[in-house]
Amino acid sequence: MRLGEVAGITGGIQKTPERAPVKLHKSFLTVRNVRHGSLDLSVVERFEVTPKEFERCRLQAGDLLLVEGNGSKDHIGRNAVFQEDGEWIHQNHIIRVRLPAESFSPEFISHFLSSNAGRALLLEKAQTTTGLYTLSTGKVAALEVPVPPPAEQRRIAGVLREQMGAVARARAALEAQLAAAEALPAAHLCAVFQSPQAQRWPRKRLEEVAELLPSKSVASDGDTEVRAITTACLTETGFRAGGIKTSRMRRDDVAASTVKPGEVLVARSNTPDLVGRVAMFTGEEAGIVASDLTIRIWPADADFGQFLTRYLSFLYLSGYWKERAGGASGSMKKITRSQIESEPVPYPPSGEQRAIAARLATDLATVTRLRLALADQLAAVERLPAALLRRAFAGEV
Repeated sequence: MRLGEVAGITGGIQKTPERAPVKLHKSFLTVRNVRHGSLDLSVVERFEVTPKEFERCRLQAGDLLLVEGNGSKDHIGRNAVFQEDGEWIHQNHIIRVRLPAESFSPEFISHFLSSNAGRALLLEKAQTTTGLYTLSTGKVAALEVPVPPPAEQRRIAGVLREQMGAVARARAALEAQLAAAEALPAAHLCAVFQSPQAQRWPRKRLEEVAELLPSKSVASDGDTEVRAITTACLTETGFRAGGIKTSRMRRDDVAASTVKPGEVLVARSNTPDLVGRVAMFTGEEAGIVASDLTIRIWPADADFGQFLTRYLSFLYLSGYWKERAGGASGSMKKITRSQIESEPVPYPPSGEQRAIAARLATDLATVTRLRLALADQLAAVERLPAALLRRAFAGEV
């Protein structure tokens, strides 16, 4: 059945309507409020409209709200059923579908439009101009939707509501576990470097126990293509080769900037939350370079290098560099080479350095495995809604 044969389909209000002598101040739903199958009302705008506009776009319980695209292919098919109290209106990038309650379950239609089959129909109807996608009220009215008897619609909607609720609870639980796992590196490092034992360790200026190596700038007019380290390579649990980016550098600077296994790398310049991030390069990729956005440290020996990496990670995670980094811009902060060279670092006996570094390596490897396992589980949960909708509209519920 064509949706327009049974539903009232209405566009919304532009955010800058013409002024009128009398205006009403109403809660205003925008595209960002509409998620897949739900409304996010954590941020709601208030908007003035004329009485005539309010009557045309006033929302009521059971209205199906369909994002008309707003230019993005990903937005096509995003929808939710409105069930809120109060006086609400919707913007022009949302199409309101009002179905007769006695014959239709808006929740059933919502689930169908969220399914792969429903999204395919919407994309087929969408108009595209230079890669931008939009739906018109006329195209929505022409949509062919499945219409089983009302009782069957409500039954399927009820089953999907229960299943999607279980998915949402599983997703929330995994996200909480993943957030807790993300906090574990800091906990492990703090347990070592804030311990009473750590307070008794002698300290030395970093320049006494390590050497700072040169790093050159990347440049768009460089004559040589290079694979350069970025802050995305630097994590508390180790070097991540996936953060390497292709860039350009002057040929004469490449050899001096090429990193070797055992170097401790520090993000010299970045946002306040990333400046000072650290990892040791252990040879994951050959021939990569560090630009002048990265400080390269060559420790006196390998055991101290592992220990130093963990200590500098502790400083980063505790907000040490966030507070001390300079820079005129609030969004970009910088650590100087002089700051690093003069930083007092703990220097326990070499056997103790080795034992602590080994223990932390084991602890952080366990954290990495846990995070990867949780991320895999979360990805599996994220795939469930599509599978549940596919089964429902294949008649398998």
